[in-house]
Amino acid sequence: MINHLLASTTLPALEETLLFAQARHEVLAGNIANWSTPGYEVRDLSVPEFQRRLREALSLQNSYQ
Repeated sequence: MINHLLASTTLPALEETLLFAQARHEVLAGNIANWSTPGYEVRDLSVPEFQRRLREALSLQNSYQ
C-alpha cells in the first residue's frame, strides 16, 4: 500500500529531477575543472530534453492510473 501511495504522488518526479540536477552538476563541474585544457569541449545536459521526457513519463503514468 505504501509503495502505491508513493508512486502515485509527485515523489518519483521530484526524485528524477534531483537525479538530473546531480548529473548536470557533475558535467558542469567537469567543464570548470577542464576550462584550461587545450581541445576540451564544453559539455552539458539538455534541460528542455529532460523536461520533455519527464512530461511524457508523467503522462504515461497518469494514463495507467
